[in-house]
Amino acid sequence: MPEGVAAADIYLLDQKNMHLFLQKVELNNGTFLHYPEGMVQNTKQAIVKVDDIKSGTWYLGLKNPSAMNGIHINIEVVAITETRKPIAKTEKQQKAELYAGLAKTQFENEAYDKCVEYCDKAISEYELGWVLATKGLAQLMLGKEIEGTETYIIAITLVKKQPNPNRIFREMIHDIDKTIKTNPDLKGAVEIKKLITAQL
Repeated sequence: MPEGVAAADIYLLDQKNMHLFLQKVELNNGTFLHYPEGMVQNTKQAIVKVDDIKSGTWYLGLKNPSAMNGIHINIEVVAITETRKPIAKTEKQQKAELYAGLAKTQFENEAYDKCVEYCDKAISEYELGWVLATKGLAQLMLGKEIEGTETYIIAITLVKKQPNPNRIFREMIHDIDKTIKTNPDLKGAVEIKKLITAQL
């Protein structure tokens, strides 16, 4: 905030462009780059919110557009920080994930009935969308296209409500692609893949 009626130009710069700014390269037909979100020109008072930059070292370049008068500028910077704490998993969640790990192993060993059984045990402890997707894929491998499709629909609905849905959807697609490579005629797999892809 310049005092009185004076105005100022303010630029948000990274380190490289800060040096160019200090060298006044624009006076010799040079240029410096600045971040548009943090720029104000010919301002007498400005509150500028910068919320896209999350890391790195940044500088404010202050310029007096007047060739005749000096100016005094007051600057106040407020930073809002975020701290993320991992949420401890409940005993039921941990148990569900252990059963789910066993289900994945059974699927890889082509023991699809056992895979479904472990998925059911996992789901009875705690409902996880990706576990239902594993069950659905095992059902497809057992030739149960209708049941597998139904299971996938429930899985998709559940994943949408859980954290990081897009990451889980991509993993579900990866699992289907991997299975289709070794079983290109797997009924229902291509349709389910399209359904999941539409969620991204």
